[in-house]
Amino acid sequence: MTKQSGPSYVYVGAAHSTAGTRGGIFRRPVSGGPWEQLDKGLPDDAHIHAITVDPANPDVIYLGTHDGPYRSVDRGERWERLDFPRGVQVWSVLVHPTRPRVLYVGTSPVGVYRSDDAGETWRKLEKAVLPERVKMPFPCRVMRMDVDPARPDEIHAALEVGGVMRSFDGGETWEDGCADLLKLAGLPHLKSRIVGDTDIQ
Repeated sequence: MTKQSGPSYVYVGAAHSTAGTRGGIFRRPVSGGPWEQLDKGLPDDAHIHAITVDPANPDVIYLGTHDGPYRSVDRGERWERLDFPRGVQVWSVLVHPTRPRVLYVGTSPVGVYRSDDAGETWRKLEKAVLPERVKMPFPCRVMRMDVDPARPDEIHAALEVGGVMRSFDGGETWEDGCADLLKLAGLPHLKSRIVGDTDIQ
């Protein structure tokens, strides 16, 4: 059952990318009103890449940032950085739909971490990798993840540029899900492409 203990909000995240711009997370009531910045506990230069509200408790919000994952337990009034490796950017956050204490985060460079205790501790899922098909001038990212509620061990992850991968055992092992996508794109033999080159290798 979803816990409801206050007003509903719309949340928006932004990255501080150029001089004169403001990064961070902002919210406003669904009913309308001004936007407010929620910055207590966040670094001044916060780059917000992902916002995930716990589906079982809207008081709890997770952020993916350039400085790892953050959590609020009061709808954004205050934030705390979770105990996560430094120097790893988080680009997606997934709260398991049937196991609310299980979290997954997708990172840049491409990686997936799992927590079984609501973010207190983390374990990198070492087999969450795909063949490199496209080389970019920046580290690629795990942009989105989702779980099939009818099959709670089945996870799908979308990678920036690199395609999709999936796990059928809660993230312990992963397989490439790109074969049909490559066929649809007319590139069934694609292995890698260097950005800026004209030939597919």
